[in-house]
Amino acid sequence: MKLRLKYLLTCLYISFVAIHLLLFVFLKKQKIDSLQKREKSNFPSLNLNQETPFYPRLETYIADHFPGKNAYIRQSNILFKGILGAANAKDQVLWGKKQWFFYNASVNDEKGINEAFGYRALTPLEVTKVKHNIETIQNWCKRHHIHFEVIICPNKHSIYQENLPSAYTIEKQKSQLDQLYNKIPFLANIKRLLMNAKNKETELYYPQDTHWNKYGAYLAVAALQERLLKYHPYLQPFEARPYFKKPNKQMDLANMMGLNGFIKNRELDLFFVKKPAKKIQHLMIVHDSFLTNMKPALQKLFVKVSPKFIFSEGLLSPQILLKEKVDVFVIELVERYKSALIGDIHPDYYK
Repeated sequence: MKLRLKYLLTCLYISFVAIHLLLFVFLKKQKIDSLQKREKSNFPSLNLNQETPFYPRLETYIADHFPGKNAYIRQSNILFKGILGAANAKDQVLWGKKQWFFYNASVNDEKGINEAFGYRALTPLEVTKVKHNIETIQNWCKRHHIHFEVIICPNKHSIYQENLPSAYTIEKQKSQLDQLYNKIPFLANIKRLLMNAKNKETELYYPQDTHWNKYGAYLAVAALQERLLKYHPYLQPFEARPYFKKPNKQMDLANMMGLNGFIKNRELDLFFVKKPAKKIQHLMIVHDSFLTNMKPALQKLFVKVSPKFIFSEGLLSPQILLKEKVDVFVIELVERYKSALIGDIHPDYYK
């Protein structure tokens, strides 16, 4: 009996390998990896002058074009979740409770879970630098009649800690973001706002995506509107209500796990019940990917929204703000990218 089972398993394994070899040879090769959103590697040449040897490049090519690779990734994560209760795809995606996924950059990376729980605190010098840089830009903007705000969008696990995998102990320590709120009292506390607003019926973030949804983003824009009312009292009334529609968004964390389409998600949109009759002329916003869901609300407050991507434009020069005749200048950064505010800005730069 044991011998028969051995032969059966051997035959199944050989058949599996043979079928995949045939599929690898004859199936059309796709150019784009649907999970990693990148071009797949081409068949390596035998050029001996290349830095990477031929066989590692061949291995990369085979891995990229292995038949059914993404399906196996999906099944692997489902199996891992079933056995261990939590899945972690390349240390980047945590599979939490209620089918919530969390971006974890790396377990030992300050941009992941660690910074939210205070395991790597900002030094007093780093906090001082952030405060100094914000004040430097703020003072320059005041002198040139430009309203300036910094919006730090909390990481999802900073708002929905209760949905993290149970293996991750929530320590009662202040996060790096909490440090900034405590030392920079004029900074808009978006974290507290979202914590107070969250409820069981309406999520503020996509459960299987990194980003906040349109309602979470609207609440942050509403906080900006409140701060603008002192100088622009005509920016009212302003109110939106969320509603659910048929989902059509690709969830980035689900995609990293190979689970897009496997787990049902809800798409949330906004219905603006109150909109100001008059808008501010021009907003310039330095941003990351969290701006996308802020746009519907921002467009109700500003005639023109000029986005400047932080990773290509930086924090902008004052010359750009003057040249573009900006009325409001906003720096929007997700919590894990707030280190962009720690760099050195000389006071004479904004003079």
